[in-house]
Amino acid sequence: MTITLFVAPEMKAEREAMFQQDPSVGWNDFTEQAVETILVPGNHFTMLTPPHVQILAERLSVCLGIAMKPALEQRKTIDN
Repeated sequence: MTITLFVAPEMKAEREAMFQQDPSVGWNDFTEQAVETILVPGNHFTMLTPPHVQILAERLSVCLGIAMKPALEQRKTIDN
């Protein structure tokens, strides 16, 4: 299982330095799972507003599709 972190690159200088050193921005300290970082335009707040939210939604949809694929394949096997 992979943890997906959506990060908006427009950030304060100290946060940007932290991101450059650790793209998981500290989340690796809380899990043994892999942390995947996906960039979305905007900042922490504007990534949730148009037009950035559409890109966030597209990237989230791809991640959900990948995560759901094994369950959907298993269901197809059970239904047949």
